[in-house]
Amino acid sequence: MTSIFLEENLKKAFCKMLSCMGIGAAEADCESLFHKVIKVIVPGSMHNDLPNRLLSSANSVCTKEPFYWRVDQKLPHIFEDTTFQEIFNNWFIKIVNP
Repeated sequence: MTSIFLEENLKKAFCKMLSCMGIGAAEADCESLFHKVIKVIVPGSMHNDLPNRLLSSANSVCTKEPFYWRVDQKLPHIFEDTTFQEIFNNWFIKIVNP
């Protein structure tokens, strides 16, 4: 595993993805954004389009500088009680590869 593929960088990539999607875009600090949204349940109004937006954002952010990771083309499963933490743990860190 390369040094670029550390939890800190996974969090940075995830924050950048969310910001690109307009989620927490006003938050300048990744750590603040991560802690602010991570326990939030995904709003029901986002359930239909969020999986495609997340995958698109992962492709856009993670395959480019500074990460250059491969992204498995799998959509996340979003349920009515899914949190952003679950998306990070159960989907994001499983679809990106150094």
